[in-house]
Amino acid sequence: MQPFLASRLKIGRAAQHVAILRGEVAAFMARRPIYSLVEPHPENETLWAWAVRIKEAVPPTWAPIIGDVIHNLRASLDLMACDVVRIADPTAPLDNVYFPFAKRAEELDAMIERRMAGAPKEAHDLVRQMKPYPGGNDVLRGVHELDIIDKHQALLPVAGHIRSPNGGGVTSGELLAGTEPTSGFFDPRNHPAATLGVSAVDFRLVFPNQGPFEGRELLPTIEDLIKDFAGVVDAFETLSLGTVAEPLTNVMSLREFEMITGLPEGMYQFGTFGRPADGEG
Repeated sequence: MQPFLASRLKIGRAAQHVAILRGEVAAFMARRPIYSLVEPHPENETLWAWAVRIKEAVPPTWAPIIGDVIHNLRASLDLMACDVVRIADPTAPLDNVYFPFAKRAEELDAMIERRMAGAPKEAHDLVRQMKPYPGGNDVLRGVHELDIIDKHQALLPVAGHIRSPNGGGVTSGELLAGTEPTSGFFDPRNHPAATLGVSAVDFRLVFPNQGPFEGRELLPTIEDLIKDFAGVVDAFETLSLGTVAEPLTNVMSLREFEMITGLPEGMYQFGTFGRPADGEG
């Protein structure tokens, strides 16, 4: 197979999943899953009562889509590392070749020797420049950590910056159908734009707290990740071959993937180049 093609196909598959997710998010937002209800205060005629309500939770089907995006990006680096080693030594064993991640900066050299020993020194230097450890490269580390998290819990976005009718609200919160993330009372004379009844609420879908990319808007962040990972593959391809092949501009169908590679995608997804164990790097 053409070197680095498998990595590009993985990134292309991630882009395909993002296109699907974008359509689902647009349909979800159009249904106004979060709304506000403003009513006269039952006991004080100078005040209005308000509540922000959630009528629809984030569809659970989004979790595997987001998980596939993350894993395809993460796997693209492992496939890339194998190509770098294979170009340097076509006879080198690849069973233990992965893109090296470290838990601390001082452990990176050991991980490079462990995971990409057969790669040339220039490739080792490029890995060091990319700083794939906490506090070094948040993009690479974030995807690596999310890939591990995805094996244990659903990757579902939450609502960020929910705004109430009086301008207050909550920074972020899980979308649980039938709940009221925020409520209260306000004087309508101080908020002339407020109206009685049901109205839409301003919010964004963001990554949840206490995790990689927390609070960042979901779709733009994922689309930026795809561009960043494509750039990483470009850098190693240029280092290894002196140039970059034509970028993958068309998202491949599963059948097209099989025809080009001669192997079903599942062999890349769960076979030799599977996910590293928990805590690896």
